[in-house]
Amino acid sequence: MGKSTGITPDIAIEVVFSSGGESKLNRYQALGVPEVWFWEDGVFGLYHLRSHGYEKIDQSEVLPGLDINLLSRCLLMASRVEAVKEFRRGISAV
Repeated sequence: MGKSTGITPDIAIEVVFSSGGESKLNRYQALGVPEVWFWEDGVFGLYHLRSHGYEKIDQSEVLPGLDINLLSRCLLMASRVEAVKEFRRGISAV
């Protein structure tokens, strides 16, 4: 890993292949990451940091206009080109 710049990201996105997921929230909390997304089995699990710890949320608070369902659908598409087209159509419809 590179040298730390001391800048905390607004969002951490973790792809879960086996285990972990929610059990890793304490690590992100220690770093002060406001929002953590876990991508597991084609579904996002979103968590936002509150004063008492992370709370599961349905919609990103860091990116409130982002359609998580659209993003999930596009990530699951076989064709990267079609996924980009679909995502662009979806975000321009807003």
